Amino acid sequence: MPRRRPDLDAILLALGHPTRRGIIQELMRAPLSEADLVRRFDVSANTINKHVRILLRAGMVSRSGREQPAPRPLYFDHTPLDPEASPHMTPSARRIRSWLERTWS
Repeated sequence: MPRRRPDLDAILLALGHPTRRGIIQELMRAPLSEADLVRRFDVSANTINKHVRILLRAGMVSRSGREQPAPRPLYFDHTPLDPEASPHMTPSARRIRSWLERTWS
C-alpha cells in the first residue's frame, strides 16, 4: 500500500511538544517499547500512549510487525520528512527536515 502524503499539520503537532520531541530522539537511537518510554520519561503509561498515537498519526514512528509478541517496539520513521520517499514534499516540510537534521545530528 503506498504511503499517503505527509500531513504537515500532523508533523507540526507531533513536533510541538517537548515530550514527543524527546520520544523521537530516543527512538532515533534505538527501538523502544512504550513501557521503556514510560520509564525514561517518568510519566504515566496513558500519557506516553497519547504522545505515541500523535506520532503514529504523523507517520513519525511505526511499530514492528504484528507477528512480534507484545510489547512491540516503536521505531523512528523518517519517511514523512524524506524527500526521496516523498517527492511531493512541500517546501515547509523540507525546512522542518533541515531543522531536525541540524538539531539532532
